[in-house]
Amino acid sequence: MGHVLYANLSYTQTQDKIVTTKVQIPNTVDQLTSYINTDGFYTLRGDYSYGKPFAERKYTLTYSGSANVNNNVAYIDYRKNIAKNFMIRKEIEFEIDIKDVIDFELETSYSVNRTQYSQSNFTDRQTNSLSFQIRGRNYFFKDLTLGYDLRKTMNSGFDDGIVRNPTILRLFTEYRLLKGNKGTIRFEGNDIFNENTGISRDVFDNIIVDRQINRLDRYFMLAFIMNLNKFGGGLKPSNDNR
Repeated sequence: MGHVLYANLSYTQTQDKIVTTKVQIPNTVDQLTSYINTDGFYTLRGDYSYGKPFAERKYTLTYSGSANVNNNVAYIDYRKNIAKNFMIRKEIEFEIDIKDVIDFELETSYSVNRTQYSQSNFTDRQTNSLSFQIRGRNYFFKDLTLGYDLRKTMNSGFDDGIVRNPTILRLFTEYRLLKGNKGTIRFEGNDIFNENTGISRDVFDNIIVDRQINRLDRYFMLAFIMNLNKFGGGLKPSNDNR
């Protein structure tokens, strides 16, 4: 029953961009930095997604991906150095949606981030990330819900000091009560294994920066939620009775 297809492609170019020029001062370890205008900067981006639901939309399989190409320019000892950055990501997702029984998603993705330099004295760099995720909700007795979100990421190619391969687990349970299920008691545990960190890579003119991202640590929360919405009924008061 039906197909879902999405695709997008974009291209941007920058002219006369201000870039750094670095010249080594003879017999020292210092560099002289100045700035000039130059061309050669561009970015090409594309992404797509194809989904196929079946069994009356109870199940959906989606395949998606994206790719970026960034061309950066710098000058080292008056020689142009081009840093070409390639980023590719592939993802497969399987969903189950059965009313009042289960909402479930299984997702796996793989990404590559590679930078190549035109000057031979610069070493090309590449990072890889493989990720698996399971998230969903199971419904019991019309009043009880169990939710879960488990994500495992495996990284390689980053600086050894910041490489992290976190396993992040979030669990929660909800129990609905009162007339019309207006009240909900919710207990939630976030980052059960206390590994909620991430890493990222940014590529500039002639610099690669690896960053470690620290997020909120493990915590637990107990909450009571009351729905006070009320709709319909009665006539609107006239201006005389306000």
